[in-house]
Amino acid sequence: MNRIPNSKIEEIQKKSNIVDVISSYINVTKKGNNYVAICPFHDDKTPSLSISENKQLFKCFSCGMGGNVFKFISEFEKTSYINAVNIAAKKIGIELNFENDISKNGDELYSYIKEINIEATNLWSYNLTQSDEAKSYLISRKITKEDIEEFSIGYAPLGSYKLYTYLLNKGYSMHQIFDAGLAKKKDGEILDYFFNRIIFPIKNEFGEIIGFSGRDISNKAGAKYLNSPETKLFRKSLVLYNLNLAINNSRINNTINIVEGFFDVISLYRSGIKNAVGLMGTSFNKELVKKLKKYSKNINLIADNDIPGMNSAIKSYRILNQYFEKVSFILIPDGYKDVDEILSRNKNFFSNESINKLNLTFIEFYYHYLIKKYGVKNINDNLNTRIEFFDEINEELYNVNQVTLDYLRSKISTDLNIELDKVIDYTHLETSNFSIDSYENEYLDEIDNDVSLFQKETYAKATDLLVSMMMNTPSKTKVIFEKLDECNFSTSNEKLNKFLYLLKKNDMSIEKLNSLLKLTEYRDLKRFVEKSSTGKNGEFSLKKLNEVIEIFRNFHTEKACSIIDKKLISAISSNDKNAIEQLMNDWKENQCEVINKHTGIFSGTKKM
Repeated sequence: MNRIPNSKIEEIQKKSNIVDVISSYINVTKKGNNYVAICPFHDDKTPSLSISENKQLFKCFSCGMGGNVFKFISEFEKTSYINAVNIAAKKIGIELNFENDISKNGDELYSYIKEINIEATNLWSYNLTQSDEAKSYLISRKITKEDIEEFSIGYAPLGSYKLYTYLLNKGYSMHQIFDAGLAKKKDGEILDYFFNRIIFPIKNEFGEIIGFSGRDISNKAGAKYLNSPETKLFRKSLVLYNLNLAINNSRINNTINIVEGFFDVISLYRSGIKNAVGLMGTSFNKELVKKLKKYSKNINLIADNDIPGMNSAIKSYRILNQYFEKVSFILIPDGYKDVDEILSRNKNFFSNESINKLNLTFIEFYYHYLIKKYGVKNINDNLNTRIEFFDEINEELYNVNQVTLDYLRSKISTDLNIELDKVIDYTHLETSNFSIDSYENEYLDEIDNDVSLFQKETYAKATDLLVSMMMNTPSKTKVIFEKLDECNFSTSNEKLNKFLYLLKKNDMSIEKLNSLLKLTEYRDLKRFVEKSSTGKNGEFSLKKLNEVIEIFRNFHTEKACSIIDKKLISAISSNDKNAIEQLMNDWKENQCEVINKHTGIFSGTKKM
């Protein structure tokens, strides 16, 4: 076996700057003499990764991962040490020529699957030339002969085992064909996995066919797209359609465009925008991001023009923004549903010159998403809808500068025909009221001891906030009661129950309640109300109210789970099988497993 001489490894390490190498994968920021970054090796929220340019070492002070430049590449790329040395060498222009020692993608053992995939692609390409139905469908989608050749598009015709028989005749075994995911067993019969579908071969970054996706053309009910099953080569969650061609063209503005569908990718490619990839019906995960990060520093997200598509793009942004220098959005104009529809009606709409001039920042795109979600008319006509709209957009305004904030306020005022002063009031940014650090409340001891201290403190603070919102914003009292009734709100807090009862009994009038609280018999309740509301930031918002309701719901769930837990331990001790079975059912009904993830309850009984 060929080996890389130690002297050559040392040379590569000396010539490699660890800061440059790591910054080619993730965003790094200079801090003092070192650099810091969000650690890619664990679920990092704040920069825990430190990079020393002087020592040429990296270290994460949360998960403990650390080492030299080769270690980082090896862990990030999930490859061998030798392969990491080769990658580092290529980054500084040194060609080692050890390709027969270094696996491109670690799947040489399954080369027969690649061969079978090529044979299947060739057969399906031929089948397409013989099917008028398939050709008519592609023509209706504006797919050209050049598109078919460039993307190796084919057709799997109706028939139980045409491809399977073809591959057997080519000398492949049943097990090999099953390994490739191209046949399946049903009721004891072997059938082709794909039939009556337009076939899109899926290639890895090296241009090798690793799987397929088939688009149904029968117009019958059922899934439009069918992807290859998981195989030794094909993992849908780690695949992007057209990545092999996109990375060859990503040097254009150092950007990759992300769209939802195969036809979107092909339409853009035909328009000269060849640096686009398509999601395979999955959301982004860290492994997929790492793969994409190797080839580009910037991302354009082009979502379908509907709520699910825009929401999916927003979720993708929240992941991608941690790793890429710039993540932008391109908005599909109203009247079109996606990229493919735009370009089928106006082939010059997108170009390499114009596409980056159309991009929006996250907050601009998020604003358009909320407008589509709630509707201008509903925002104007319905107070609750307006509150929800502004609550949602306010959550994102903390991250924008004053210039952007002023621009957005002006745009909202114009688009929604709301006076600018009112928009400013609606977008008044407050510090969150839910900080429970060192929270003190004299009523903590009165709260049930079957819950954790954390839940007790949170419950006490939620109680204060609910009372405070009602006392400090009397005009919202009816809205609050409607929301509480809608959610079947309940509480075991005796004083809070008494407060809510009296308020509701007296027409939800804070003025009438204050008169009652002056009476001697309500002295304790008055003290409770004053303690809960005085000096608190209790201005009403629907977001705060929803948080309060959720906290009360979690509190009662934890209490129920804690009681079940105690009974379960007792039942286990006495070997009462009937009681154990009933309690386990109660456990599931109360979603105690969900609570366990957050609080640690049942850590001793869950493993039974």
